Amino acid sequence: MAIAEREIVVTPAEETQIPSSEELDETFRQLAAELTNLTQSEDHLGRAPLLVTPDGAESVAVPPSVFQVLRFVVHHMARGEAISLMPVHMRLTTQEAADLLDVSRPFLIKLLDQHELPYTRTGKHRRIRLQDVLDYRDRRDRAALDALGELAREAQDAGDYFG
Repeated sequence: MAIAEREIVVTPAEETQIPSSEELDETFRQLAAELTNLTQSEDHLGRAPLLVTPDGAESVAVPPSVFQVLRFVVHHMARGEAISLMPVHMRLTTQEAADLLDVSRPFLIKLLDQHELPYTRTGKHRRIRLQDVLDYRDRRDRAALDALGELAREAQDAGDYFG
């Protein structure tokens, strides 16, 4: 595999034209395929992918962790899914946290009042750390799966479940 096939070109914002939805879809499909090929190829081992400016004057090696994030983002965008990247220490509004948990804002407020999620106040507004919201979501989802597993076991023991 040639080096040019391993480069990711970055276009400065002032030179960027807004592409159509179809162009974006095709671009992400092609990039997803290229990243998959790069991952499966043995030729790139020991060499980091490069982020290169359009004129080729500047380049920087992409660390493996960043490359994996890039692959994840491109994969989901190629499937037409929305992606948000946020620092885990970021503080969310109650509406942002509710949206992330896929619950109503009043329900989230009840969770906060019941001390299910830690929060701070900025004036009269509540702010919740993104990491705390993600931890709560993981606990909630794990509890739901555990309860579902228990129901399945009980149904199986009663002879009502054929799993």
